[in-house]
Amino acid sequence: PTSGYQVIVMQRRRWIVPTGSCDTDTLQIFSQLAFQR
Repeated sequence: PTSGYQVIVMQRRRWIVPTGSCDTDTLQIFSQLAFQR
């Protein structure tokens, strides 16, 4: 895990999400997008 950035590896794909005030929301949105694909 990098400082200020969170790397999510799902389905052999790396998602770089900037950690901020809305961290959980971003994670949920990215997870939904990954699951849809």
